[in-house]
Amino acid sequence: MVVRSLFLLVAVAVSLFLYGQATRGRSATSPTQVRNDVADTRLWVAAKNVETWHRVNDTYADAPTGLSNVTLASGDETRYCVEDSRWHL
Repeated sequence: MVVRSLFLLVAVAVSLFLYGQATRGRSATSPTQVRNDVADTRLWVAAKNVETWHRVNDTYADAPTGLSNVTLASGDETRYCVEDSRWHL
């Protein structure tokens, strides 16, 4: 139990340190960047849902994205494309 707690504490400390290093010197995030980050996140979530479908069904065809604003643009046995109104992955 002590080892697990110590591991968790070290993992959190390292994560905070790396986050601080990554954000040092950056200016405030613009509204455009926030919108792009949200779009990227939606596409990543949809892609993970499609990948889960593939693991179970061995095809990307007809895979649900799980999001109403992201669609499966194409999908077959080996590849897929998810898209929203502006971006695709």
